[in-house]
Amino acid sequence: MKRKLLFIISLLFSSFLVNAHNSTGSFSLSTSKPIVGQTLKFTYNPTGSMLDTSKPIYASIYEYTNYKWTVKDVVLKTQGSKYKGEIALPNKCAFAALKFYQGNFENPEAIDNNNNQGFIINPVTSKDKKNPGAAIGIALLKMPSLGSGLLNYVTDSDEKLDSNILSKLLDEEAKITGSDVKNYIRTYINIQKEIKGEQFSTYISQWLNKLLKRNDLSENELREIQTIYKFTLKNTPIADSLRTVILQKYPKGGFARLEAFGNRVNNSKNPKDIIASYQDFLKKFPYADWLKNPNEQEFIYYGTYRMLSSLYFETRNFDAFMRIIPQMNFKTLTEMYRWNIEKNYIVKHVPEDSLIILARPLMDAMLNKIDDGSMATNGIFSMNHAIANAHSELDKRLVIHIGLLSDLGFNDEALSYFKYLNQEELLTIPELNDTHLKILENMHANKAQIKAFIESCVSKNAVSPKMFEKLKSIYLEEHSDPNNFESYISSLKSINTKETLKEMVRKDLMNVKYTPFELEDIHGNILHSSDWKDKIIVLDFWATWCSPCIKALPSMQLVVDKYSNDPNVDFFFIGTMQNGDYRAKTVDFIKKEGFRMNFTYDGINPKSGKQNAVFSTFAPIFNSSGIPRKVILKDGYIRYTTEGYSGSASQLSDEISYAIELLKNE
Repeated sequence: MKRKLLFIISLLFSSFLVNAHNSTGSFSLSTSKPIVGQTLKFTYNPTGSMLDTSKPIYASIYEYTNYKWTVKDVVLKTQGSKYKGEIALPNKCAFAALKFYQGNFENPEAIDNNNNQGFIINPVTSKDKKNPGAAIGIALLKMPSLGSGLLNYVTDSDEKLDSNILSKLLDEEAKITGSDVKNYIRTYINIQKEIKGEQFSTYISQWLNKLLKRNDLSENELREIQTIYKFTLKNTPIADSLRTVILQKYPKGGFARLEAFGNRVNNSKNPKDIIASYQDFLKKFPYADWLKNPNEQEFIYYGTYRMLSSLYFETRNFDAFMRIIPQMNFKTLTEMYRWNIEKNYIVKHVPEDSLIILARPLMDAMLNKIDDGSMATNGIFSMNHAIANAHSELDKRLVIHIGLLSDLGFNDEALSYFKYLNQEELLTIPELNDTHLKILENMHANKAQIKAFIESCVSKNAVSPKMFEKLKSIYLEEHSDPNNFESYISSLKSINTKETLKEMVRKDLMNVKYTPFELEDIHGNILHSSDWKDKIIVLDFWATWCSPCIKALPSMQLVVDKYSNDPNVDFFFIGTMQNGDYRAKTVDFIKKEGFRMNFTYDGINPKSGKQNAVFSTFAPIFNSSGIPRKVILKDGYIRYTTEGYSGSASQLSDEISYAIELLKNE
C-alpha cells in the first residue's frame, strides 16, 4: 500500500500530469523542469479531444500563488494541427494548470482540461525548490471544495481523494520551505475532516487551540478561525470571545466592516431610515479606505451603492443619486443603470425626460470606467475576460440608452453612441436595429437608405416585425408580384446563415408521445387534441404578463399568415399560468393589438388549482417551465420545441417554418 501511495504522489508531483487518451488532446512543455519567472514554451495538439479543430481554440492558465487562484489568458499560435504558446509564471507561483476551450470562457462550447486531471505545471524556483502551496494546489485541483476551489476549472463534481493521499499531501506541504499552515487554515481543516472522520471535532479543537497561541495571526486568519468555531464546531462561547478580540484589535477591519454592514437598518418601511443607515455605514467604513487594501468584501459596497441608488431614485433625490456616481466602479454603475434606468424605461413607470437626466451621467461614467477590471472580482475571471464581460454589459445598457434618446427625439446624440457598441455584432440585435430604423425615419432618410439598412439586418437574421413589414411595403412598391417576397427575403440571407439554422432545427427534432388534452377557445368552444391527428399543429404557450411572449406574438403572426392557406398546418396560442380574470385579459389584449390568431386558454390544474393543466404535462418533457414555449405536434407526438424569443422576427419565422417543412416532407 505504501509503495502504491508513493507512486501516486510522485505522479502528482511530476512536471506535468501525463494526459489521458480519452477525449483529450496532447500537451507538452519544452522543459522537464519549469522554473518560475522564466518563459515556458508549450505545445498542444487538440486531436482526439472534444474540441472542434475547425473552430478557434483558446487557452487560460490557472495559477496558484500565495494560496490564491488567478486566471490569465494565454496567446496561442497555430503551427499546422498544433498550437504553440508561452507563459511566464510569477516568482511565487506554486502550481498551475492550463485549460483549452472553445466559445465563451464562462459557458464554453467545449473544453479540454485533460478529463479534469489538468494539464499541470509544477514549477520550481531557480534554486530547485517548490514554492509554498505546491501540494495544497494539487489537492484543490482534485477536490475544489477543500478550499477556494479552482474557479470553474473542473467541470464535474469533486473527485474524492483517498485519505492517505490527502495526509501525504499535507506532509509534503509542511516540508516546503516557507510554507505556513496559517495561510491555508480552511483547506487544512477541510482535509482533516476527510482524514479524521468521527474524530475530527476533537482533533481540530485541540489544533485550533494551539494555533491561537501564536502571536503572528493576522485579522483574516483570526476571522477564519472564528468562523470555524461558530459554524463548523458550533462552539459559541469561543466564537463570541474571538469576535470581541477581533473587534477590539481591528475596529476598522474587515470583520467590523462585515458586522456593521449586517447591522444596518434594512427592514424599515421608511426609506429615509434605510438611507440614513447606509450613509452611516459609508461614513464609518469609506469605500476609499477599502480600495487601499481590497479584499473579498467588494460585494458589500456593490450592495450598498446599489441599494442607495435605488432609494435615491425612489424618493426622487436625484442630487444625491448624482453625487454617488463618481464613486462607483463599472460593475456597480452598470447595475445602477439596469436597476433604475432600464427597468423603468421598459415598464414606463417614470417619464423618459426624467430618466435621461440620470441616464446621461451614468452612461458617461460607464464609458470612462469600462476597462477598470471590476468585473474580475476575486480573480474569478482573467482581466481580458473581465473587460470582455464589461463590454458585453455595456452593449446591453447602450441598447436601452440609444432607445431612450431616440424616443425623446435626440437622434444625433443616439447615433453618437453606436461607435461604442461591438462592431462585429452591430446588426445582430433586433431591438437595436428597430431603434436604428426609427432614427433613420425621424431623420428623414430616403427610401434607398432605409431599404439597404433593413436588407443588411435581414442578412443577419435580426429584424423586428416592424422592420419586416417596412421592407415588405417597399418591396411591393417596386414589384408587382407579392408572391416573390419570400424568395427575395431568402436571397438576402447567406447560405451559411440558412444552413446553420436548418441544421439546428434538424438536430433538435424529437419524437415524444404526449398526453391528449383539450382547450377552450375565446368563443367558449372546446378543442380536442385527438382531432389533430392528420395535421401539423404549432402550439405557443404564452401569458399576458410575459414580456418576451408579447414581443414574440407579432413575429408569430408572420408565420401564421404564411401558412394561412395551408389546410395541413394549424396554430393555437395557449394562454397559461395567468391570474385573475385571464379570459377577459386575453380578449382585451387581442382587441387592442388586433392579432389574427387562434387564441385559447389553458385549463385549471386539478392538483394545484393553477391555470396550467396542459402546460404542466409538457413542462417535465422539456425540464423547464419557461415561456414563451413553441411546441410542434404531429400524429400524437411532440416533434419540435423551442423556448424564449431572440427578438428577431425573421429568425423565429425561419425556425418554425423550417421545422414545419421538415415534418411535411417526412
